[in-house]
Amino acid sequence: MRAELLSLRARPYVEAAISGGASRLRVTVRHLLPAVLPQAGLAAVLMVPHAIWHESALSFLGLGLASHKASLGAMVQSARSSLLAGDWWPTLFPGLLIIIPTLAIAGLAGAWRERINPRRQSELTL
Repeated sequence: MRAELLSLRARPYVEAAISGGASRLRVTVRHLLPAVLPQAGLAAVLMVPHAIWHESALSFLGLGLASHKASLGAMVQSARSSLLAGDWWPTLFPGLLIIIPTLAIAGLAGAWRERINPRRQSELTL
């Protein structure tokens, strides 16, 4: 975000606003924030899948939440022994609850990214 703000401050329209007598607050509110806020929102939304994966990984390793609290990683960890016995469904449902929100948020973030900058070609389309 800092790099984006620094590059925006060097743009001619921002320099023209400053040389035209606009205050720093007005330039920030009028020019810089509208350009940066959509990207900041997208970055915040993309942090949610990371939080889900980090919490579940730490809980799986026994480093996350306490064992008596509900956690997807702890559920996968406790179902691991039943997986070796041939019971796959105790690990399937916590695993799906980790994967499905991640894919849904990634899809929404991709659509949001395309809406923010429609001229940019998606990396998925060839």
